[in-house]
Amino acid sequence: MIERFERLESEGGYDALAATTLGTAATTMGGYDHAAGFLRHAEAGLRAQGRLGLLAQSLVSLSFTSAHIVDWESGLPSVAEALRLAEENAQPRSATGALVAKAHFSAVLGDLEAAQTAIGQGERHVLAVANSSTLPSSRSREA
Repeated sequence: MIERFERLESEGGYDALAATTLGTAATTMGGYDHAAGFLRHAEAGLRAQGRLGLLAQSLVSLSFTSAHIVDWESGLPSVAEALRLAEENAQPRSATGALVAKAHFSAVLGDLEAAQTAIGQGERHVLAVANSSTLPSSRSREA
């Protein structure tokens, strides 16, 4: 599968949506170097198209990919922009993903206080959007 990513990346010719899908797939397969290329392509295309919701999601993926390939120059700005766009576009899942990525970067950089703060913010995002009808049943299973 990684060979296919290499071929697709070198051939090009895919649009921003395809690049997003390829980047996500490459991340899932552990092909972080290829994922970064696809996601950077997606970022540029989605930004040009004004597709801010999908851009936020792609930036979250790029943030995690950047953490895996130790690319702070792309990763840290991606986290900040993903979080901003997710909040502006009412995307709590993307905001949570961005906060988890922020916690990951903070922990790797040795800033455990910032990591814990980001984790706490992420937990609040998740709880704020949780379906209240499922919370009592999940809690009763824990008891």
